[in-house]
Amino acid sequence: MADTTPFRIGAEATCVDGKCGQLTRVVLDPVARTLTHLVIEPKDSAGPGRLVPVDLVETATIDHIHLRCDTATFATLSPAEETHFLTDAEPDSGYAVKSRCTAATPCMPATVKSVAFRD
Repeated sequence: MADTTPFRIGAEATCVDGKCGQLTRVVLDPVARTLTHLVIEPKDSAGPGRLVPVDLVETATIDHIHLRCDTATFATLSPAEETHFLTDAEPDSGYAVKSRCTAATPCMPATVKSVAFRD
């Protein structure tokens, strides 16, 4: 993957042997400020999206993502399920986060239209 790679929510994703789905979310490491995974919803919408490590991205344009795995391997990737948000109330998390998040008003994710990182 290039140093700067554009990803657009809704982009089509293809494995080496055919279409596998579309990009619905991205996973970021807030400490390292890096993109770690893509969430690709299966093309037939059967089951949850798959958590795709960015290392599996062969090439990407704003509208299309080519993965370096086949559809059988894609189907075995971990399901992507939103389970937990880190807040200031979790001092043992290892993240130095200072925000206005509280138990009464938890932080909600921002809507990501596209993301690109520069090394």
